[in-house]
Amino acid sequence: MFAKYYAKGCGLFKEEKMLFRMDFIPKDGIGPEDAEARIQYFLLALRENGQILEDFELIQNRRYAAVFASYSRKHLDPVWDSEDAVRHRAELLRDFDLKLTALGKSPLRAKACTCKRRWLVMSTYCDDRDSPLICGDCGRAVPLCELALSEDDLGEVRAWQQNFRAVHRLWINGLSERWAEKQLTDVNSALNRQGLQIAKALKQKLGMLVCCEIFSPDENQTHFACPVCGKPMIWKCGEPSEMVCEFCALCYEN
Repeated sequence: MFAKYYAKGCGLFKEEKMLFRMDFIPKDGIGPEDAEARIQYFLLALRENGQILEDFELIQNRRYAAVFASYSRKHLDPVWDSEDAVRHRAELLRDFDLKLTALGKSPLRAKACTCKRRWLVMSTYCDDRDSPLICGDCGRAVPLCELALSEDDLGEVRAWQQNFRAVHRLWINGLSERWAEKQLTDVNSALNRQGLQIAKALKQKLGMLVCCEIFSPDENQTHFACPVCGKPMIWKCGEPSEMVCEFCALCYEN
């Protein structure tokens, strides 16, 4: 059982993503003194917005370059930039030309969802580097940048993701196991109250169904009644299938 959730949490069941290199070429041949800080702020803004999937490597060899992963070249286009990324990109472009090069495919990470209509699951199996939102139909990651979330909304989603992963690691490692399992499985725990509140807010803002997936360590258990309102849960066929309460914005993997 532990192997199942460890593998899912580490993304071992996912598909591939792309690796890219972005070169920052000074227009004056030298670059400003604060070049490194400005580049770092820009890359962090892309990371927070889900355009970069994990920690980037910043290289300095006469000029700066960064290597990072993304779902596709499309998601690095300025059209997907958040307000923060727009600001930092504009500041960089005053002094730098940006050159983007695809390095190739990187295995063991998620492809992006391409469904025209979808509902969203705040997935408890995505790791810190991938989007915490997946399509309820195809099961693939939904890049945060496609949702045009505000800076506050992005921060809340990222905070829930980091909190969940921290508690999940405690449970996997057998540390504070009873407390960690209660946080993961009890819909009234602080962790799950945070997730459900975010799911309801996103549902209202995005105009689509968004559910927070409640962790269940028993893979053979099926949840027929909502643990919050007591109403029958609806089975939604997808990858994976989910038992859903749309009113309470929660679901369990079936």
